[in-house]
Amino acid sequence: MKNFDQQLEAYAEESAFSLTDWQAAAKAMRAWLETRGLTISDEALLQYIACCAEGQACNVAHASLEQSTLDYLDAYGCASAAASKA
Repeated sequence: MKNFDQQLEAYAEESAFSLTDWQAAAKAMRAWLETRGLTISDEALLQYIACCAEGQACNVAHASLEQSTLDYLDAYGCASAAASKA
């Protein structure tokens, strides 16, 4: 089984965005969820960002993957997230 960094690299290789872009988006998404008392599995997080990346691929004026992810979260939320067990 791949660890998170290996999964992240695999997703980045399959997209138009760099590994650095993916890392920034993952960090921003975790922070967004944390401020709302939510958590998410690594795989669900990566799948969500992958959807954001695919959506951005069709956009001529590319926003950063980080900003796109935050925009999607603000607009649609994240059904895969669950309340944190803090």
